[in-house]
Amino acid sequence: MNTISRTTRTLSVISWETFVLLRRDKVFVPALVASLLISAFANLASDWSVEDFTKILFDIGFFGFQVTGSLVAIFWGAKIISDSRQEGSLEVQLSAPISRATWIVGKYIGLSLCLITLGVILFVIWQSLMLLNEFGWMTQNQIVCYLFMVLSWLVQGALAIMLASFMGQAIAMFSTLCLWLTGMSSALVANTVSPDSTYLTKAITSGIARFWDFQQFNLVDFIQDNNWLGSQELAYRAAYGVLLILVQISLSVTIFSSRDVNS
Repeated sequence: MNTISRTTRTLSVISWETFVLLRRDKVFVPALVASLLISAFANLASDWSVEDFTKILFDIGFFGFQVTGSLVAIFWGAKIISDSRQEGSLEVQLSAPISRATWIVGKYIGLSLCLITLGVILFVIWQSLMLLNEFGWMTQNQIVCYLFMVLSWLVQGALAIMLASFMGQAIAMFSTLCLWLTGMSSALVANTVSPDSTYLTKAITSGIARFWDFQQFNLVDFIQDNNWLGSQELAYRAAYGVLLILVQISLSVTIFSSRDVNS
């Protein structure tokens, strides 16, 4: 019990430290400013067609918030590992009775808390925009759509940490960005492969689309088409996101535990 209590206490300290450092990071304020500009543009675009304001909000606002949150998740995920190496805090913390697994998990929890905080702030901005234009409160389906967007940020943050565990910051950020774009387009590519393509091409594209499909978290089209998903499908998509996070953090722990902390 003492070991579990000590590990939990250590995990909470690392998580809170990471959360505070990221919240004070220079990227946080620009991300909020960008979100305000996106909201202002969505509000301006609503004047072009008042009847379709909700659709415009979710076309422009959702896309803008998705990109903003994703870029922040990728940057922060790579940054927290790289900064710890450069500042020397990694060696100091690991010299204490802290396992590498606890350190990585704590860093991810801190990152997740900061991304969720960003998500809450953007949600307030989004909801305020709807109230100012007299479209009332967000529906339950719209809120679920937003929650899945935040889940995609958490997946990308885990991916960035995994790559940063054995790469430099710049390479980890670039690789995460490429893998994110791959995940966003994998299903589209698999569905548009020519019937005349080779069996190997079809197998590769369908395999990537099956195991690496970030469109699973994009529910905005279902809101617009009034073709909302059932609870079973939503549970499957949520479980898929959680599974991706667990796999990536597990790989991060395995890789980080077998490498020199300074490499």
